[in-house]
Amino acid sequence: MIEALIINSFICIGFNIATEPGMILNWIEKLLEKAPLWLQKPIYLCPMCMASVHSLWVFPTLDLPWHYWFGYTLALCGINALTYGFVTSIREN
Repeated sequence: MIEALIINSFICIGFNIATEPGMILNWIEKLLEKAPLWLQKPIYLCPMCMASVHSLWVFPTLDLPWHYWFGYTLALCGINALTYGFVTSIREN
């Protein structure tokens, strides 16, 4: 399951970066720019919040009971926080 969490984290971080201005998925940001923040965050704006929605891409492939999804999402949120902090520090330098 740790491999799935790491892959899922890269999906979240990659999606977040790909929606920035000048990137290939920036049209998603433009499409949702007038949407409420509570909708923008889990879709593309906040990698930690993205764990809730974007875990639905990977979790069903794990053949785990659905009641494990909550714990998986919390773990993904934590990994996203660490990964995003690392990626942000590299991109700023």
